[in-house]
Amino acid sequence: MCAGGVDAPAATLSAGVIAEGRHVAMMGTSMCWGFVHTAPPTEAGLVSMPYVLQPETLVYTFGGAATAGAVPAWFVDQLGASERTVEQLTADIDGPDAYAQLEGRAAQVPPGSDGLVMLPYFMGERSPIWDPDARGTITGLTLYHTKAHLYRAGLEAVAFALRHNLETGRAAGYHLADEVHLVGGAAR
Repeated sequence: MCAGGVDAPAATLSAGVIAEGRHVAMMGTSMCWGFVHTAPPTEAGLVSMPYVLQPETLVYTFGGAATAGAVPAWFVDQLGASERTVEQLTADIDGPDAYAQLEGRAAQVPPGSDGLVMLPYFMGERSPIWDPDARGTITGLTLYHTKAHLYRAGLEAVAFALRHNLETGRAAGYHLADEVHLVGGAAR
């Protein structure tokens, strides 16, 4: 016999979370962020279920973003052609080179992307908004901004979606560490 579980709580357990306070963001196309606690769930715009370890006493509460890794993937697919190698273009794949080049350029852009702000709601949004009709935006765009600015704004948007969930959990009274552990393909 083999036991299984829901992906995000299983990823949280695999990251070593067995006590309150620690939390994990599973980053792929979308993001699921969660933490373990013993207190009864608090209505906070998040979802709770028994944890995969000690389900009688531990609760897994989570939220997430509908787009996480999908944001940089969309960018590379739509705007990153010059960062792709000839081999990648002819094979119609994006590969790690395009991401590495864009991340290197984005690292040179100051935090805040020189006033460029993106909301990453490209496929609606999960918690704590819970709006399938939410739409992404890019605001503050000027002729000064480059691909690097746009790419960094997308990465910052995903980071702030994670922060929005974290702040929602804290506002509900959960005690969460300042450090979050990232797992999954987009965490590379």
